[in-house]
Amino acid sequence: MSHGCNYFEYRGAGIPPRDIVPPPTPGDIFMDTDRPCGLWVYTGNGWTQWMSMTNSRLLPHPTSQPQKILFPGTSRFAWVPATGYNGYLKQARLCLLEGQEDAASSYVENILSGEGFFAIPSGPDSHVVDSDEVEDDKNGESSGDDNDDETTSSSKHSAVDADGNQGSLQSTPAEIASHCLRLRKENAAISEAIKTAPGNI
Repeated sequence: MSHGCNYFEYRGAGIPPRDIVPPPTPGDIFMDTDRPCGLWVYTGNGWTQWMSMTNSRLLPHPTSQPQKILFPGTSRFAWVPATGYNGYLKQARLCLLEGQEDAASSYVENILSGEGFFAIPSGPDSHVVDSDEVEDDKNGESSGDDNDDETTSSSKHSAVDADGNQGSLQSTPAEIASHCLRLRKENAAISEAIKTAPGNI
């Protein structure tokens, strides 16, 4: 039986600070909330930048056996079995908006935008983005779900002011909601196919 990895998710502007609190453990992640956004993984010897889903096999979880890779979902990152790499790569690409590349900056920005993290620009081109509520208990840890193939995370949030230029959605709220619904349905179908794929534990 395969069990997911728990990890702590840190957030802040720029690269991970040396004196981060609480101290990280291998497999923890740090989201750079400055645009262009980025993602870092703590390996036990320091922080290594995660570049893309395509290259996720180059930075596996430092201690997990069997091997797990970092997967950028629509609302969070997860450590998933490396044996499902091809399916997870297809699923990650479905999460990208038109014009976005398979890059950490795209996935992080989409997750943060979905939470309503970035300031909504004002003016004639302004738009409203529905955000999912992020639930943290008093310790800053979320309970996660019972999916053994994915991980649970904790988040530290901080406010960031942004100009909305890179990766901004130039769509109406109805178009965004429709796009998100379509992606959720496609992701559910891919997740089911991955679970039943030969060689997946």
